[in-house]
Amino acid sequence: MPRFIRWCLLAVVFVASTLMAANFGLSPSKLEFGGVKVGANKSMTFKINPQSAMDFEVTSNNAAFVVVGDKSFRAGKETTITIRFVPDAAGAKEGKIMITAPGEGITKTVAVTGGGE
Repeated sequence: MPRFIRWCLLAVVFVASTLMAANFGLSPSKLEFGGVKVGANKSMTFKINPQSAMDFEVTSNNAAFVVVGDKSFRAGKETTITIRFVPDAAGAKEGKIMITAPGEGITKTVAVTGGGE
């Protein structure tokens, strides 16, 4: 097989694998809410930066950290997600916000911490 044809085949395989590997970034990867009085709340945001349009699901594993707005959506550009910390008792709280692209089989997390005062 001529060298040029081998090079073209390798280029096609590289481009195809790059296009099929959909992914997304998160910024920041941790939200620190600090102290919040019980009964009050504080909101912070993070950004999802997808490489291409994909479906997302955003969930929290701790009821003190609430995902505000749509929890399932399609995004093809940078999207801002708001998390509200609502402590129900005094003490340290921690959890994870899970961002899943189900069609891509990708899940990433944003760590969340705060304290009820």
